[in-house]
Amino acid sequence: MHSRTAPWAALAALAFVFAAAAQQAHHCDPALPLDAQSASGYQERGDRCEGRYRSRNVSASDIALVAFDASQQELTPGTTVVLRWGSMGADGDSWLTAQNLRRTSLYRMDRRTARGEREFRWDTHTAAAGGVREGDLGAVLTGRLNVGGTPQRIYLPVTTGTAAPGAGARQRRLQFCLGASFQKLSWQISTYAPDRETVESTTGWTRFSGRLDKDTLVYADVSLQPGRCFYFEMSGKGDNGLPAAEELYLCEPAK
Repeated sequence: MHSRTAPWAALAALAFVFAAAAQQAHHCDPALPLDAQSASGYQERGDRCEGRYRSRNVSASDIALVAFDASQQELTPGTTVVLRWGSMGADGDSWLTAQNLRRTSLYRMDRRTARGEREFRWDTHTAAAGGVREGDLGAVLTGRLNVGGTPQRIYLPVTTGTAAPGAGARQRRLQFCLGASFQKLSWQISTYAPDRETVESTTGWTRFSGRLDKDTLVYADVSLQPGRCFYFEMSGKGDNGLPAAEELYLCEPAK
């Protein structure tokens, strides 16, 4: 004898399947064009979204953060790379991004990371098949956190190393790709207290020497105390004579 409730049970099961599929297909950045027609195109790949994309809107004065970690992230295509990061108690999910350090090659890997997640094993054979070479990639984690009493987008370092963090300050490298040529460019940071409500100190401006061409990769080495956030400012004057600036909140987890 067949139950009259069976069709509804089947519909409920089907809805659960679609919901599960929707949860899996949420890693891609909606600002980037998808390319599911090419094997190496930017598309959902189960535990991540990855591949080459055709174009993106880039401001002429754009200063893009492409990596945040120690002086070198070992992201070697054709291997399995373990990416690790800490937590600052960010609100909601965070986003792990690995991208080409130069805008001349548009390649990205994105993963939406759940609260409590601290590492991701990334099989980079797709990147190798897409022509990405050793030294091409950098990684950073983004999330949201109250800084100074206001919700802000924050950036956290991503490491590929296995060494345990020391008790003192940690040396980090910020790498930026320039979307325009600059006549002048400099940066400074303001460090926030552990409660992230007050500024503890501000450095003076550090200048990059000479003219910087479009798509140049520039870096800033900073020494960060665990459990603190800091406000990073980069300011310059482009070849078009117009000012350009980038302002970021970056945080160094305690663990």
